[in-house]
Amino acid sequence: MKSESQVKQIFDYLMNGCRLTGLEAIKKFGSIKLSNRIGEAEKRYGVTIDREWKEIKTRFGKKEVMEYYINQKMK
Repeated sequence: MKSESQVKQIFDYLMNGCRLTGLEAIKKFGSIKLSNRIGEAEKRYGVTIDREWKEIKTRFGKKEVMEYYINQKMK
């Protein structure tokens, strides 16, 4: 999958009110570099994609990962 189509798919996913982490991006879109795709989407579509740390449970304890979303009030 080309990164250009990944950018569009990720942007559409976020525009639908969904949130996305790096692991979810790999599973859903095959995107290894989510932060790059987010930056490309912001430039291409002229929107700000918000970020916040999300705590997840792992088999070894807890870990924080970055989660991306589009603030629905700003659309």
